[in-house]
Amino acid sequence: MKLLKDVSSSHLNTVDTLTNLSLLHLLQIHDSAFPIGSYTHSYGMETYIQEDRIRTKEHLVEFCQVYLEQNLVYGDAILIQEAFHAAQARDVTRLLELDELCGAMKLAKESRDASVNVGKQFMRTVAPLMDSPFLLQWKDHIDQEGCCTPKVRVKN
Repeated sequence: MKLLKDVSSSHLNTVDTLTNLSLLHLLQIHDSAFPIGSYTHSYGMETYIQEDRIRTKEHLVEFCQVYLEQNLVYGDAILIQEAFHAAQARDVTRLLELDELCGAMKLAKESRDASVNVGKQFMRTVAPLMDSPFLLQWKDHIDQEGCCTPKVRVKN
């Protein structure tokens, strides 16, 4: 007769697993299946492939590393961090400044348009899921005033 094992300390036991809802929300909104359209924007990769600049796995890895390390780290990641702090402080003036800066930093019209479209869809999708009057207020502002609109327009 086979003895049953005590599985209370097994990583397969999910009975006693505590669920952190904030972590679950974070995982959900960053899933590739989350319907905000970011998977449809290649941020230049498609052009590099068509121009035969990305031909190998190594070229693709290099493109992704440069995009992450040069574009996101020194641009969007800083804006996200600052926007997070401004949102926590309910500092609408700072959020408006960051919104304008975000639009001004994206020199190519395609990058600005992609950023605006993904951001708007993100807000439309996330706002109803959250219990946050401030988030709904910010969504209303975006719906009425737009977003990523620098006062000095960059012409392409």
